[in-house]
Amino acid sequence: MLFAVFLLATLFLIANTAFAADEVKISLSTNDVTTYIGDSVTVDITILNNQLKSDTFSMSVFPSYWYGIRVDLQNNFVNIGARSNATTKIYFDTRSSEAIISPFTITVESINNKNFKDSGTFKLTVLRKSPVYVSDIKSNKYLVNPGEIISIDSYIKNTALASLGPFSIQTNVKYGDMLLKRFDDFIDIMPQGSIKKISNTYNFEKYASPGKYYIETIIKDDNNIVQSYKISDPITMNEISKLTKEKSISYGLISQTITIKVRNDGNTLASNFYITESVPQFAKNLFYPQIEPDKEEKKDIRVVYYWFVDRLMPGQEKAITYEIRSASIMIALIVLIVFVAIAFKFVFSPKIVKRVSHFGSLTRDKEIVVSIEARNNSRHEIKDVYVRDFVPSIVSLVERFGTIKPTIKRLEGGTELIWKIDSLKPFEERVLTYSVKPVVEIAGSLRLPKTRIIYLDKKKKRKVIASKSIWIRAK
Repeated sequence: MLFAVFLLATLFLIANTAFAADEVKISLSTNDVTTYIGDSVTVDITILNNQLKSDTFSMSVFPSYWYGIRVDLQNNFVNIGARSNATTKIYFDTRSSEAIISPFTITVESINNKNFKDSGTFKLTVLRKSPVYVSDIKSNKYLVNPGEIISIDSYIKNTALASLGPFSIQTNVKYGDMLLKRFDDFIDIMPQGSIKKISNTYNFEKYASPGKYYIETIIKDDNNIVQSYKISDPITMNEISKLTKEKSISYGLISQTITIKVRNDGNTLASNFYITESVPQFAKNLFYPQIEPDKEEKKDIRVVYYWFVDRLMPGQEKAITYEIRSASIMIALIVLIVFVAIAFKFVFSPKIVKRVSHFGSLTRDKEIVVSIEARNNSRHEIKDVYVRDFVPSIVSLVERFGTIKPTIKRLEGGTELIWKIDSLKPFEERVLTYSVKPVVEIAGSLRLPKTRIIYLDKKKKRKVIASKSIWIRAK
């Protein structure tokens, strides 16, 4: 019935173009071909131009696709000289075809005069090499990303009037001509008229290339290929562009090492880009990269460094490592700590301060008032405190004391004064005073020696601290 419909259509076309048959005429190398699924068929077409001038002719085939049969023309247009002919080809691809008998109409038409055309009919019979064949291949996904999993179902059909088997089923996942994965399955018996589904799963790699992926199923009988069938709709892998950046820091005694890793986690080539890193401006002189940056610039209070990366293949990684060497900072910090410790010890420890009150000339009738401040600036109580002072013989002691009276010892060269204090609590202070007079008039200056404080600290260790000497100038 199908063949009859196409035959009537062809006769109608021929009847309408008969009057122009003398201007252009076509002939086919064959009008009837029988082939098998998976084979290719080529038909030669000879076009005769009977005009007295050259002309260009367009070519068309109806239908251009029919039940999996693909039709391709060698030339869509053919230029032929006056009263000359030319030969071109038509290709029929049956790799995805079913078993069918189908007519095709080939039409040639002048592009200068639509009335000058001719048609011919070609019948193609496609047979199966085996009653057991792959009727279809299906996937649950036809658009995927790297790392995704697809399921592949191949349907094997037996059209024979008897059970057949055994058969080996080979399913291939291919990218172009590259075989990525092969699955091998076995069917022991195919009952009459049955359909069996062969299921497999394929996990695309993390960096699977973008493009078209094909599924192919091959049926084998004793290692002989019965049929090879490729999925009609390929699986498309999306193009993914993805750069990931990781930063790690390791600490040394006087430095820290920073590593920056940039990895192409996409499935396509990453073109030129920069790896950037910034440090405070004060750290610029502490910055020591393993690979010198390609450029640097100041932004606000930071310095930004740039490393140029030409390109990264999928899965490829680029690492930049630099050090911040803080030796000078550490030395400065140590000095600061020592200074603070010394200052702390100086500030928060017992003190002895000696002062005098005197104005004018240094004569025998003028008293000089001496005050001694004994302070416990520490955070702990000190005990068995002795304050010892010495009055040189150039002055005489006025035995009048404003606070505690000391023990007085006459010594060679002067007089020793000793005050005994049982304890001084944290931040407690005692003021001791006495007066002296010069024994002779002093025209220059008078020096009073240091005063010492002797005490037991919290660890019961004897400590001694001295004040400064005092110089008194006559005015």
